[in-house]
Amino acid sequence: MMKTFRNKARVLRKIFNLLLMMALFLGNKSYASSVKETFFSERLKSKPDRVISGKVIDASGITLPGVNIKLVGTNLGTISDNEGNYKIAIPAQVTAKVLEFSYLGFSKQQLTIGTGSVYNVILKAEVSSLDEVVVVGYGSVARKDLTGAVSSVNVNDLQKAPVLSFDQALAGRVAGVQVTSNDGQPGAGGINIVVRGSNSLTQNNSPLFVVDGFPTEDFSTSSLNPQDIESITVLKDASSTAIYGARGANGVIVIETKKGKDGAPSIDYSVNVGFNNITKTIPMMNGYEYVKYQIEKNAVPNMINYTPGDLDPSNPRYKADGLKLEDYRNLPFTNWQDQLYTQGKTQIHNLAIRGGTKSTRYSLSGSIFNQDGVIINSGAKRYQGRLNLRQEINNKLAVFVNINYSHNFSYGQDVAGGGQG
Repeated sequence: MMKTFRNKARVLRKIFNLLLMMALFLGNKSYASSVKETFFSERLKSKPDRVISGKVIDASGITLPGVNIKLVGTNLGTISDNEGNYKIAIPAQVTAKVLEFSYLGFSKQQLTIGTGSVYNVILKAEVSSLDEVVVVGYGSVARKDLTGAVSSVNVNDLQKAPVLSFDQALAGRVAGVQVTSNDGQPGAGGINIVVRGSNSLTQNNSPLFVVDGFPTEDFSTSSLNPQDIESITVLKDASSTAIYGARGANGVIVIETKKGKDGAPSIDYSVNVGFNNITKTIPMMNGYEYVKYQIEKNAVPNMINYTPGDLDPSNPRYKADGLKLEDYRNLPFTNWQDQLYTQGKTQIHNLAIRGGTKSTRYSLSGSIFNQDGVIINSGAKRYQGRLNLRQEINNKLAVFVNINYSHNFSYGQDVAGGGQG
């Protein structure tokens, strides 16, 4: 009997505890929610991480150690070991699926992770300017093989400038080359190019120009259309004198023009139209301010000339009906800057036909340059044409024809010379 009573007591105690727990949960929902979140969080944490591994090599199959691998959008990352192998653990709650591989001298590459766990990557080497071919003297070499101070001009950027000659757009594009202009008048010369500094106080410091292999000391840069230039190389050190002698003491600018290539004829036409305006003029006095200034500078003589009505009546030059200073407030006046300046306009038309076969290559181009200056009755015009022909006679003999015609014409007063022109 005592045993049966004890069993009933245990059952009642369990039922009581169960009812007490239900009451606590129903009476405190936030506690129940907290218990639920803790339960599921523990389950999430207990889920194993995903491990991604693989090997990083270059195009020739050589392993790349020290490659930086990063999971895009997170702070997770790793680097490859000495054998090019890598391994990165991604937590289950992370949703990012793009790996980025970066290495010095190689292009960055992104890889989207799928369902697999092993991903091998081949990085591509970046194209370096060391393989650029530079024309030096009587030949051409790769930039990585150069031993002297040589600079190459980005011709594509140079040709974007709507200028008459290439030297006007050369300023600030080559380190160690100084380009200055004495005059801003359209078509005017006076552009100085100094490559190796001023070597003489009395003699010319201009560099030697070599156009398609022909050295020219007094080269007119405006005779060459910038659109016809293939490459510009500046030789800045003393090694240039080893090729050109004393003429290269001031540096050498080597210019190669565009030539025909094998293939069907290509026709290129471009046009540039631009407008020039004076953005800021000198503030001028109006009529009243000017007359007042003259009177303050020299009262009686200037009053006789400008305001005889303001003179003392005892003055023999006094005029009762003469102009007074206040009369100039309403009188019209002329701002001579408005009469002198106008809107300038520049038009450039370029047409080129190039092509050829294995034995014959040709290049025919022409350009028209027309610029109206911002000063009335000033401007410049140029009509230019160029023919380049290469005819291969046999394996040992070839004939080259290179003809350039340029007619330059500028008009207007020589402003830099004080209007003497």
